[in-house]
Amino acid sequence: MLQGEEIVLRDWLDADLPDMPFNADAFLVRIRRRRAQGIVDLAVMRDGGEPLGLVALHMTIGVLGHTIGPAHRGRGMASRSLRLMTRFCHEELGFSRLRLSIVPGNVPS
Repeated sequence: MLQGEEIVLRDWLDADLPDMPFNADAFLVRIRRRRAQGIVDLAVMRDGGEPLGLVALHMTIGVLGHTIGPAHRGRGMASRSLRLMTRFCHEELGFSRLRLSIVPGNVPS
């Protein structure tokens, strides 16, 4: 779990299932499969509440990605999450460089 920038980043929990607006079981299977591939998906929360989005790190190649739920966009959650994760990657994991993966057409990112 990482805290800072007025947010919390943590692993997804089975307890998060009721709050997910999509097929939660498939999502948990997907993030567990991605973890086995070296990709860590963390829930983005404000003050430890319900997940508002996710930030991901591909551990072997140093690529970050993110998504914030539509109802929570425009509040700086993505940029704060990425700053927190970037600081952790540089200071704790020893990455000298990271890349950000953005979906084509995602102009705000």
